[in-house]
Amino acid sequence: MAVEYHPENPHGFEHAAQFTNDHNRLVCKNPALQAIAEAFIRNMSRVRGIGMMPINLVAISVSNEAAQMEAMANLKIPFHDSRITYGHPDFDPILFDKVSIERKRLLKEWSKDPAVNQNQKHFLVGDSNQAQSWEGVQATLAAMLMGLWTAFESLTQDTWIEAVNTCPNPLAERVLEPSANLKTGSQLKSVSWKVIKSAGFDLTGSMGSVLLRQKAVDFQQLETIRAAYDVAFAGEFEPIFSAHEEQLSQLEAVRNLFAHKGGTIDRKFIDRMKNVPDLKDMKEGEVFCVTGQYVAQKANTISQCSTSLISGVDNWLEQNPSKP
Repeated sequence: MAVEYHPENPHGFEHAAQFTNDHNRLVCKNPALQAIAEAFIRNMSRVRGIGMMPINLVAISVSNEAAQMEAMANLKIPFHDSRITYGHPDFDPILFDKVSIERKRLLKEWSKDPAVNQNQKHFLVGDSNQAQSWEGVQATLAAMLMGLWTAFESLTQDTWIEAVNTCPNPLAERVLEPSANLKTGSQLKSVSWKVIKSAGFDLTGSMGSVLLRQKAVDFQQLETIRAAYDVAFAGEFEPIFSAHEEQLSQLEAVRNLFAHKGGTIDRKFIDRMKNVPDLKDMKEGEVFCVTGQYVAQKANTISQCSTSLISGVDNWLEQNPSKP
């Protein structure tokens, strides 16, 4: 089951950061697109960091405390011995160093055992202490999902703008066609004098930025993102969106649910997700609960779709130099 929305079910937090690293190898020939790619990589790393930090921090704390206790036992030193307590009159720096050396030896030894590391993760995020950890874990997983959508939204917008700025003919021309359906609910009829002035009276290299500023295109919804690319590139990149349509739509819906409803399931969300088998039993008013596996699945989708899209635009710009 990919999504579990009852608090009593395991949430598999340790799986959330276990998604592909393929986007780390993303390289664009266009310098401006390369900068966008690097920002995307950092955003994806930030999402992974959100999932890894709680585990790492608590694991370090638990491991150090366990190693400290075992080191004292190995050296036959009583627990709470005043000789290894800083500031105590009986403090013995030599004995303290012996305990520290033994503690570090144990930590190094434990780090080589995968079973120990996995048991730590299971305990920390766990199915064994859900009553205490559920709310914090769910908040972290929700933050990761929202970060994924932000990474995708930013890449699609910045890539489109740069492409249209670079090659307004034919990209901007297609957007300005009266028949262009950009799904924004409005059609750009003119460019304001203020915008022309701010561009230095030359829109040749800034048409993408102008079209966004004039709200001819919109990148806050999946539907309008697809429409902007479909119109400007004459449908060339639609197969990329189609291949990931279901997963992207779900991520958008979940992101909006957390951003606008605090994760509380409403009728709109149920209607949008009614064809998802794992969610057929969810009820209005319940809190939507996320699993680590679900986050990793969506992260893989964002990684693959975004990488394919910016790489495709990069190749398109190389093969289609701007026309006068």
